[in-house]
Amino acid sequence: MLNLKKFFIFKQLSENTEATYRFSLGRLESWANENQLVLEKLEEEGVQAFFEAQTTWNHNSKYSAYCAVRAYFRWQYGDSHPVLSFHMKREKTSPQRSLDSDQLL
Repeated sequence: MLNLKKFFIFKQLSENTEATYRFSLGRLESWANENQLVLEKLEEEGVQAFFEAQTTWNHNSKYSAYCAVRAYFRWQYGDSHPVLSFHMKREKTSPQRSLDSDQLL
């Protein structure tokens, strides 16, 4: 079972970030239980399999979850945990569309 209460006290995250981390870490815990895996023994391949299983998540959702997983494992188990060997690149997003002066009301 994840020790989220102490983690969030230690990290002092914003309300939205905490909600995102809580959701992502909860999904990881559920996935690990479904696959009969122990979180503290999870390795790089296990985390990769978790993200591959999230077929309905877009890349930004996966990247946010990746940040949550890394932060939690670093806090709980230290810098040498095998999960921290897993890396995910952040995709570059296209510039947001904006109106030019002729399109303004």
